[in-house]
Amino acid sequence: GKLDEAIASYQRAIQLDPNYAFAHNNLGNALYNQGKLDEAIASYQRAIQLDPNYAFAHNNLGNALYNQGKLDEAIASYQRAIQLDPNYAFAHNGLGNALSAQGNLTEAIASYQRAIQLDPNFAIAHVGLSNVLSAQGNLTEAIASYQRAIQLDPNVASRHNNLSNALSDQGKLAEAIAFFQRAIQLDPNFAAAHYSLGIALRAQGKLAEEIASFQRALQLNPNFTAAQNNLREAERLLATP
Repeated sequence: GKLDEAIASYQRAIQLDPNYAFAHNNLGNALYNQGKLDEAIASYQRAIQLDPNYAFAHNNLGNALYNQGKLDEAIASYQRAIQLDPNYAFAHNGLGNALSAQGNLTEAIASYQRAIQLDPNFAIAHVGLSNVLSAQGNLTEAIASYQRAIQLDPNVASRHNNLSNALSDQGKLAEAIAFFQRAIQLDPNFAAAHYSLGIALRAQGKLAEEIASFQRALQLNPNFTAAQNNLREAERLLATP
């Protein structure tokens, strides 16, 4: 496909000029998009070797390392990118992701906030910030961030689902259900949204609708243990006079 063509094109450029850091970085991006992380990392490292001040390559290396679960190395790469370009919003966001994955939530929040300060319309940074705030139990702030992310890009099902979970945790069931339904409208095969909708419907005492939601979640993911357990419990309640 197009990625194969891009790879061939960058390899030709490197053949013509082996010291062309830009081509090594872009080759890394194409390999990264193919899921070839080891090869992508080698390309990014070569770009950095040729141009140690290449902030983009440090950031991209961070992304590949993060996706391999090498969090300490990813953090070092993001920090180097930020050192070279303090206004690099993508690097602040990537650093936030890696810190969050390490459980350093306070530091992660600071990184996401810096990314948003640099680019207020950076929807993914709003999502990252929301997820960390939600994990900390700061639901009101998390909800505001999810809402901002949805405002920036209304058609991402996972954002509606995450907002619904936060609203549900606040006991705002009617609002939560509306957003779960919107998530499902955007992605009818979103098993987790069907399951979470079922949980919210249970809290409203809507047993038949709850059962239908769990059944749909299991249709989409037959190994969804939580949905299996909750469906059994709902069916037992329904059968109880």
